[in-house]
Amino acid sequence: MSKYNLGLKFKESVLRLSSLTSKQKLELLENLANEEGEKDIEILKAIVRTKNVLDLFLKDEKSTEEKVKIKNEIFRLEKFYSQNQTLELCDFMSAFDSFYGEIKNEILSPKKEKEILDTNNNSSIQNQEINRTSKSKNNDSVLGKLKSFGGSFGSFLFIVGIFTLKDIIRANLSFWFRINRMELGFIQAKLFSAGSLALGGIILASYGFVAMELFSRSSTEIKIIPKETLKPFQQRQKNSKPWLIGILVGLASPLFFSLIYAVRHKDWRIFVYPMWIFLSVALLLSPLLFELNSYKIYLQIFSGFIAYVIVRNNKSSIKIEDNTSI
Repeated sequence: MSKYNLGLKFKESVLRLSSLTSKQKLELLENLANEEGEKDIEILKAIVRTKNVLDLFLKDEKSTEEKVKIKNEIFRLEKFYSQNQTLELCDFMSAFDSFYGEIKNEILSPKKEKEILDTNNNSSIQNQEINRTSKSKNNDSVLGKLKSFGGSFGSFLFIVGIFTLKDIIRANLSFWFRINRMELGFIQAKLFSAGSLALGGIILASYGFVAMELFSRSSTEIKIIPKETLKPFQQRQKNSKPWLIGILVGLASPLFFSLIYAVRHKDWRIFVYPMWIFLSVALLLSPLLFELNSYKIYLQIFSGFIAYVIVRNNKSSIKIEDNTSI
C-alpha cells in the first residue's frame, strides 16, 4: 500500500470523525498503518501528533505565506529524516492537497535551493516531540501520578496517613503472626515498627495509584480501532455489560469472577485491584471487623464497584471504525 492510499484512508476517517483529538488521530494513523503493513510512518506521526502543524497542513485554503511555511517545515524535516521519508510525507499529504505534489517535485529537483525558515526551538516538531515524550513518560510513571494527587496538601495527608496506619498494621501483624512486642529486643522492635511504617506507605500509595488509574481523564481516552483489526478480547470488552460484571464480582465471588473477566478481557487490573484492596483491608487494616458478615459484604460491594469502573472505562475507550465504505 502506498503512502498516498494511506493518506486517502486517513483523510476519509478524519473527515468522518471530525471531533478527534491529536492523540486519537495518531492512534488512528497507527491502526491504519498496521492494518496495511506500513512500518515506516515516523515522519507522518511527527506531523499528526503536533496539532498546530497538522491544522496548517490540512487547511483547505492556504495563503502564499502559509504555503511557504509548509515548504520550509518539510525541508526542515529532511534534517531529521531521510529524503525518501520526506517524499513519502508528500505522497501522504497529496491525498489532501495537490500542492504537496509540487513540493515533492521541488525536493527531487537539484536546481532548486531549499530555503529553510529559522524557527524557534520551542515550536519545532522535533522539540515538541521530545517534550511531549518526556511529559508523557513523567505522567505515565507511578511517581508522576502520585505527585499529581493533591499537591502539597495531598503529601501532608499521605504522611499523616502513613503514621496513622503504622500502629494499625503493627497491631494486626502482631495478631496474625502471634508476635509479642514486649518480648522483642530494641533493634527488633525498631525494625518491626519500620516495616509497619513502610507497609503502611505502600498500602496508602497503592490506594492513591488505583484511584488515579480509575478516575483520571487518561483512563477513558478513546482508541480508534478499525473493525478489521479488532481483536477478540477487544470485542469482548466492547460488548461487555459493566454493571453485570460489577454485580458478579461484588455480590457473588470477588475472587472467581474477577479472575474470569481479567482473563477474558486481558486486563489483570480487574483481578489485581479489587483483590488487593479486599485483602489489604481484611488482613492488615481491620481483620476483626472482617469477621462481621455485614462488613464483609460492604467490602465485596466496593470490590465489585472497582471492577465495574475498570470494565466501563475499557468499554468506553474503544471506538470501532467501519472501513467497509473505503
